[in-house]
Amino acid sequence: MLRAGEFLGRPVRTHDSDGLTLTLYEYAASCRLPLHGHENAYLSFPLAGQYEERTANLTRTCVAGHALFHPTGETHGDVFGCAGATIFSIEMSGAWLDRLRDTGFAASARSELSPAVFARAGRVLRRFLRRESADGEVVDLIASLPPSRSSLSPPWLERVRQSLHDCVVQPPLASLSRIAGVHEVHLARTFRSAYGCSIGEYFRTIRLCRALALIRNPDRALADVALACGYSDQSHLCRDVRRATGASPMQLRC
Repeated sequence: MLRAGEFLGRPVRTHDSDGLTLTLYEYAASCRLPLHGHENAYLSFPLAGQYEERTANLTRTCVAGHALFHPTGETHGDVFGCAGATIFSIEMSGAWLDRLRDTGFAASARSELSPAVFARAGRVLRRFLRRESADGEVVDLIASLPPSRSSLSPPWLERVRQSLHDCVVQPPLASLSRIAGVHEVHLARTFRSAYGCSIGEYFRTIRLCRALALIRNPDRALADVALACGYSDQSHLCRDVRRATGASPMQLRC
């Protein structure tokens, strides 16, 4: 059973605060993790890459942009894809788990959460990377966790969200509107209502997560990272990373 802050990857950063443990871990390409469990329940946010999560009788595919809840002691193994993965996690002590249960959340079983939760986790991640307190943002995140009602969202909304993850450059609203088959104003309103942020804010969170994963590779030129992630140039990438983390890309490589 792994203790708070322990994951079977390469630690990038860990921070403990009043019963919360925030971690950023990287996992090598094609690596396999044996069956294991965690003594604390935790929220998991894949930022880059993908992997299969295997329990005794079920296999699930997890990709960047997902938001997952794992209960205390859940046993699972993982198989990572050819690009590996970068995962941000928030572990909760017993007191925080009690607060989560008080919201009516089903904390005894694994669950996949709405994309709105992933978007809110981006705010926690930015403060975490700046080495600033994120307790307030975590409280807001937990308050958003009662079981996802994504099943009540129109099917076209998931098509739009997936399009944002598939694109390097943010698609025009008119293009997304055609994918959805609804008016642009209705699309914008429904997206914000479901995910808690605008389409542009959501896309910029995705782009930043991709960049943060790629810039940690010292063999990859920053200009290449900027191009791969849809930034206009290297300077644009550096400004965005510094605004989000308080550090330059080169400092994050140290």
